[in-house]
Amino acid sequence: MAVCQKEREVAYRNRNRLVPLLEKADLPQLEKQELPFKQKGMYLISGGLGGIGVEIAKFLLNHYQARLLLVGRTPLPEPSTKGNHLKDGNGFAPAVRAYQNLEQLAEQLGGEIRYEAVDICDLAQLQQVVERAQSDWQANLQGVIHLAGIAPEHFLVEETRNSFAATLRPKLLGSWVLHQLIKDKPDSVFISLSSVLAFFGGATIGAYAAANNFLECFCYYQRHKTLVRSYCYGSSTWVETTLNRSKQIRESRRALGQYGIFNQQGINSILAGLHHDQHSLILGLDGSNPYVRRYTQQPPYYRQRVSVYFTAVTELSVAQLQRLEAFVPFGTSITPKFQQLQAMPLTPAGEIDREQLISPSKDTENLLPVTDIERQLASIWQKVLGVSQIGIDDNFFGLGGNSLLAVQLSGEIEKTFGKQLPLAALFQAPTIKQLAHLLCQSEWSSSWFSLVPIQPSGSKPVLFAIHILGEGLIYYRDLVRYLGWDYPVYGLSYGLAAATNANNINTKPGIGNGLKELAAHYIEEMRRFQPEGPYFLQGVSLGGQIAFEMAKQLDAQGQTVAIVALFDSYAIGYQWKPYENTTVLQRYTLFWIQKLQTYWNNLWRLEPDKRRAYLSERIRAFVRHYKSGAYKRQFQWFAKKSNLSTEPGLANPNLVDAISDIQNVNYETQASELSSVYPGKITLFRAKQQPPGHYHDPLNGWDGMAASGIEVHHIPGDHISMMLEPNVRVLAEKLKACLAVRQNSSHT
Repeated sequence: MAVCQKEREVAYRNRNRLVPLLEKADLPQLEKQELPFKQKGMYLISGGLGGIGVEIAKFLLNHYQARLLLVGRTPLPEPSTKGNHLKDGNGFAPAVRAYQNLEQLAEQLGGEIRYEAVDICDLAQLQQVVERAQSDWQANLQGVIHLAGIAPEHFLVEETRNSFAATLRPKLLGSWVLHQLIKDKPDSVFISLSSVLAFFGGATIGAYAAANNFLECFCYYQRHKTLVRSYCYGSSTWVETTLNRSKQIRESRRALGQYGIFNQQGINSILAGLHHDQHSLILGLDGSNPYVRRYTQQPPYYRQRVSVYFTAVTELSVAQLQRLEAFVPFGTSITPKFQQLQAMPLTPAGEIDREQLISPSKDTENLLPVTDIERQLASIWQKVLGVSQIGIDDNFFGLGGNSLLAVQLSGEIEKTFGKQLPLAALFQAPTIKQLAHLLCQSEWSSSWFSLVPIQPSGSKPVLFAIHILGEGLIYYRDLVRYLGWDYPVYGLSYGLAAATNANNINTKPGIGNGLKELAAHYIEEMRRFQPEGPYFLQGVSLGGQIAFEMAKQLDAQGQTVAIVALFDSYAIGYQWKPYENTTVLQRYTLFWIQKLQTYWNNLWRLEPDKRRAYLSERIRAFVRHYKSGAYKRQFQWFAKKSNLSTEPGLANPNLVDAISDIQNVNYETQASELSSVYPGKITLFRAKQQPPGHYHDPLNGWDGMAASGIEVHHIPGDHISMMLEPNVRVLAEKLKACLAVRQNSSHT
């Protein structure tokens, strides 16, 4: 991928709005040049005994018999003690072994190698080292390969001036000092190795990302303001080096579209960039990954398919196995196709014959819509989801659908087929093939009013997830994916299972506007599904307050509650306690500034022809909510975070009204008095980033409300982003650990 410079940065120049994007580097179509290295040339490599530095040194010795000056921070031990370090296998051993191997290679091939411990940010020291090497080798420095750097991990709020400066130092100041060595030498080469994180960033490596971003800017400066031939290549993880070997790190990077690079792949990629004079490249990206594609201007594409062939006897049917599609750990939203065979086709050598497995069959002919109903449904899905091509086994939610779009889809189905399907039908038949079969039936009805399956399969106890304010259950999808397929999750969101379309919203008699009544209704539906405990409850924001009330009522009914997991929920009445020196007017002004900023950002994310509709919808929503009083003041902060602007393309006023009606009882459940104490324990997953206008309270106001205590886990992100990538991974891991403990306890 070549950086052609995403919405994280915007520049306005000459009335043009510019944003950084990624563009695929089509190297075979570009002109070629000779590599910028010379036989017997002298080159300085910073970080020279690091894993990547050693690989580059090997290449230069093998192909150019180069004279290499390797510099690093740490002195090597005395030659007489090197054997002891190798024998002991201590911290010096890798560097000693690498240097010995390079010395042997240089001697065999006629090159030169030297290592010096020097501060690359000290120009005087560096000049002395270079001059001494030039004198000994009777050669002039012809290039610099800058690899040195440090990558400590800190959240930005934890960074200090000193820690931030220390991370920047080798990349920023080091680059400038190294540049002084060759800036006046025509045709000298300066190659710096950056990181993919310079473009994508990351939760705990902000300083490191900034340092690498500087390298790319400095490369531009060198090419346009000096005679130096400068190149900067951002790379994903080199899996064979000593850096970033952790399997967990590699897999998390792969999930974001960053492939691990083997040494030879890395060297070849750098050489290809140099050979085609590409000054700025990012190496090791998966161009088909959605996280990467969103930074490109490529058109929508048909997803890759994963086929799973098996011969084993299993208790689950193939249809049940298909439900696992939303929980493939990495490669978002793929749809595995399970096929059970009597025996695997084999080659004459006894190996599995993959060509026979993937050869065209009747099954593959059925991937695209065939019947009229399937074609009509595919057309509706394309309109609602904005996807250009859809297969009959694609999962609606796997393609980016959520409860808001599900209501819109139900409305379109009623228009086309004249049938009203509750939302629960879409949860239970989420593919075109399943939905087409459902529409062929005379009628379909849901036995549930508010209970919907999010992930129905799994051997663990069922988790019951309570809606977040205003957004139903959509924020649970990432969490469920990282919990894994073995955790069944059912959602409780008022009226969601019975909702059919934007003009047909059901209400349930006997439920008032109180939190207690809503909790009792959810318990009724939950106990019809699972009559006896232990119950595992979780809720986001307002949903946490409802989960807390449900736990109290279940306890009063003699039922066991294994866990009450609150995702950044505030105790009733807590969140609008102002700072002592903050006026109501100041808080209200701050709220509207932040809200308008959110609207402004959403507006610019849209295509120009959709902006007017979005503005109209926002104005209508404001008038409607102002008249109804549905949003009470204590929830306005969270409404800002979770309002319908998270789906900026959703501008259908009937649909917005429908969602508002469905959720209206949720908005009005705030009790006027503090609830009584729950005899059990609360598990609070608290966002590290808390909004202004609150007292600092590490327990979010829950102190004294759980007789058995409060267990607190801190999650990166704010009230909403803790439920989203990449923070949701931390949340999922901590939640799984808590669930494992509670499951074991509930069985004893």
